[in-house]
Amino acid sequence: MMVISTPLWAVTVGPLHGKPGPSLRALGTPAGSIATEELLDTSFPGSLEERGDLPSALLEWQRIAHKSFGAEREMALTNATRLSIALERPQVANALLTELLTQNPASPYAPEALYHLATGTDTMAAAQAFGQLQKIFPNNPWTEAAQMNEVWQQAHRAGKVVNTYNLPKAEDLRKRLRTMYAAEQARIGLAGAMGVIMPGLGHMYAGNMPQGIAVLIIWCLFTLAFLSACRHRHYAYSFLFVIPSAALWLTGPVVAMELAKDQRDKKIEASLAKWDDLRPVIPSDIPPESEAPPPAAVTPAAPEAVSSTEASPAAVLPQGKLITPTRM
Repeated sequence: MMVISTPLWAVTVGPLHGKPGPSLRALGTPAGSIATEELLDTSFPGSLEERGDLPSALLEWQRIAHKSFGAEREMALTNATRLSIALERPQVANALLTELLTQNPASPYAPEALYHLATGTDTMAAAQAFGQLQKIFPNNPWTEAAQMNEVWQQAHRAGKVVNTYNLPKAEDLRKRLRTMYAAEQARIGLAGAMGVIMPGLGHMYAGNMPQGIAVLIIWCLFTLAFLSACRHRHYAYSFLFVIPSAALWLTGPVVAMELAKDQRDKKIEASLAKWDDLRPVIPSDIPPESEAPPPAAVTPAAPEAVSSTEASPAAVLPQGKLITPTRM
């Protein structure tokens, strides 16, 4: 009976000629909302960074950038750029930075991303990002931080500062290095002069006492042997003794000056390690004014009127501070 009724039902009903109804919006269930919040949670990649799993943190920031929009996406792209540079992936960092600048060229996160790329290990990418940072954001705190980092690199490479970019810290660093460099250059010249007077003295003055004593003793022995051979008219032997004696006398000043230069470089490196007040500081490391020690109380002679600018709450914020969402 069931076998016969089924075809009869199909024949009776016939084909359906209906129109599709309107597409309905998906219902926002609590479970769906929680899942969405977990997808855009920035604490998870931050915890991965704290554990040292930078590749996984990079993937999470890229996933957040793919799922989010607006300022949150710009922040995720910036963090992904930073981690790409830390993992020595300049091509990935360039792609992320290009995507960030394409989305919003005036993004407040773009200077930070350019800064991380400008201070990376890839020389060509760093030079390009440094040029873009100075051209697009000339008066940004991140630009000043990148410029100070370049000044610091100049100090490490050459022991002096060539371009200060009109930064007060860079000017102070150049003055200190110029004073130290002049004193060390005079010391290098004196070491060479002492090496001309007597081989080995320049080595001692440059700080290598054992080598200086050894050079002095060997030079004295060869010189005495040369004089003794000349006295006894053994000119063939004197020729053998005069060659090493002259070689020590000629190379002594050069070696002494090189030793003094090495000491100069070591002193400059040690001084740079001690000058914490001139180190490059990125804007996120600058403490707000509320954390600064309060000024000493001074009793004024007469009450003065306080301007509206000083009394406004906006005056409490540090100038040039780039305020961004908290990044784990």
